[in-house]
Amino acid sequence: MLLGLGFGMLLPRVYLFLISSGGFALLFTYAAILATHIRFRKINGCPPEGKCQISGYPYTLISMIIIILSMPFIPGKASGLIAGFILVYLYGNKIS
Repeated sequence: MLLGLGFGMLLPRVYLFLISSGGFALLFTYAAILATHIRFRKINGCPPEGKCQISGYPYTLISMIIIILSMPFIPGKASGLIAGFILVYLYGNKIS
């Protein structure tokens, strides 16, 4: 952690890019999991016993999307967002 902090002080733009791209990856993955769960429950329904509703539905998914879309308005976060969208596009084309 001290090495990362040192690099952050020496190369603040690189450090900010790495942090913002990692944050995008985390938010995008969680939003994809939430969207998949919602679609799965719409197709298959709720199990006979148990609770199948996500806590905070649908506000959790909406808030994830709003946070991702607001990244360009935070100084230094736009580059991580652009890199994240490029990687999602590239990986999406490799899989299909």
